[in-house]
Amino acid sequence: VRMKAGELLAARRNLRFTEELLKVNQDALGLIRERVRQGAIPPLEESLLLVEVNRLETTRRILESRLEVLGLQLRALAGLAPDVPLSVRGDLGVTARILDRQEGLTRALAARPDLAVAGAEAAMARAKILKEKAEGRWDASVNVGYQRMDFGFGVMGLTERGGTRPIQDIFHYVGGGVTITLPLRNRNEGNVAAAVAEAQAAERRLEFTTLTIRQEVAGAFTLHEVAQRALEIFGRGVREVARQNLEVVRKTYELGRIPLLDVIAEQRRYIEIETGYTETLKQVEPEDLIKYGL
Repeated sequence: VRMKAGELLAARRNLRFTEELLKVNQDALGLIRERVRQGAIPPLEESLLLVEVNRLETTRRILESRLEVLGLQLRALAGLAPDVPLSVRGDLGVTARILDRQEGLTRALAARPDLAVAGAEAAMARAKILKEKAEGRWDASVNVGYQRMDFGFGVMGLTERGGTRPIQDIFHYVGGGVTITLPLRNRNEGNVAAAVAEAQAAERRLEFTTLTIRQEVAGAFTLHEVAQRALEIFGRGVREVARQNLEVVRKTYELGRIPLLDVIAEQRRYIEIETGYTETLKQVEPEDLIKYGL
């Protein structure tokens, strides 16, 4: 749920700055159309900016649909019906308390379900060895039975006095026995050996799962730390500089010093930076730590 909410917040942020850029470009398109009408600039510049406006409009619509789909997926994960109102408050960049590596590893080894499954399989395999060894020892079983039988024929018989009576009677049977198994030449060695092999394989899978979790936790913390450093760089010397560069390029174009294509190129560079900043915020949220159960 937290990961899906992070994706939704990221899509919302991308939609927000796309709408801001679209508004600026739409306003600029209106001014350029007026200048084209007055003959101050060639019609090609209007066409170039119109393409950029339409591209931003398409991106906005795609982001709106993605935002709606993510909302439906988040409702499903939260156990809500698709038509239930859902509002996700907050924004990317507000991080929760981050565990240190050792605490995170301890928590993952204690709570990861895949490790619990591997441990249960190893325990079951060890129990199977005991079962097969027990079946290779001598054994004895006692059985006791009782049977009541109502038996007769469909004819009549004669009594001592010459009368008739049904030929029928009730019989009671009681029996018992003792069965003793003495394994002399077959002590179930084959099944015991197979059970030992299965137990060894289960132990290896348990060790592999443990090593995998250790590697995943270390990798998650490494990615998170790198994302934090990247976020600091974005905030200190990338985003604000890119925004200022775009403003300067726009003003320079308005003065007639550069062509419109330079403005479009700088704007697309700004979009790439903002999109990369959004992805970095998703990692710092932190997506990888949530993924591995931390």
